[in-house]
Amino acid sequence: MKKLLIGAVAGAAITLVVYKLAKDGKLDGLCENASDFAGKAKRKIKDQTDLAINKAEYYTDRTGRRMKVAKRSLDRKFDELSDIVGEKLANRRAEAEEA
Repeated sequence: MKKLLIGAVAGAAITLVVYKLAKDGKLDGLCENASDFAGKAKRKIKDQTDLAINKAEYYTDRTGRRMKVAKRSLDRKFDELSDIVGEKLANRRAEAEEA
């Protein structure tokens, strides 16, 4: 019960202080300051989001280029191996026909 009374008195005192500050006009700038702060926070979040998107696009492009280079290299290796296998098969067929 004692804690409840202390809480009620503290709440009433805080309410009175806020009422007097509002009546004197000292809280008028608070809304403007809060709005400015929110605007700055929003801009910072947007900037960080744009930065993250730009980095993601950069790494996507970079990975895509590396994949193309690797694919070309694999295609060349595959062509070389298929030529070698084709030649060996042709040699074996020729040897089988001669025998």
